[in-house]
Amino acid sequence: MKIIGLTGGSGTGKGTVAARMRSLGAGWVDADAVYRTLCAENREMLSALDAAFDALDTAFGGVTDENGALDRPKLAKIVFADPEKLALLNRITTPYIRAASLAAIEAQSACPIVLYDAPTLFEAGADDYLTIQEVSYFTHSLSLEVQHARQTNLSARNRKK
Repeated sequence: MKIIGLTGGSGTGKGTVAARMRSLGAGWVDADAVYRTLCAENREMLSALDAAFDALDTAFGGVTDENGALDRPKLAKIVFADPEKLALLNRITTPYIRAASLAAIEAQSACPIVLYDAPTLFEAGADDYLTIQEVSYFTHSLSLEVQHARQTNLSARNRKK
């Protein structure tokens, strides 16, 4: 099985590349989806996050709500305002994402090719278990068009609900 890492920023065509490859029989693991699942289900990771961020800044408290679920807006407000706190978040979550991603890749071992779609592929050091790395890139203006179209479609779908 070949593992192809697919990376690039938002609106750069990763989804288009992945959809085409999947239509040809490739497996696919989405690192963002892996992370969202971990945030919903992995109590060990959530406890580590809660403890780390509670200890850092008692004004914020932990980053889980009263039900133990991750409060993503609260966490975003903390980490995107401070590069050191973002680095802490990444140090805590990366080992969990890596383990869960590798398990998801192995679960598709019958596929000759599995795409690993990870926007921060290189930053997370996930390129070490890949056969091939592919960067999806659109020009800045085309990327903005893709993001705008995506947002317009989401807004339209939300109005129908």
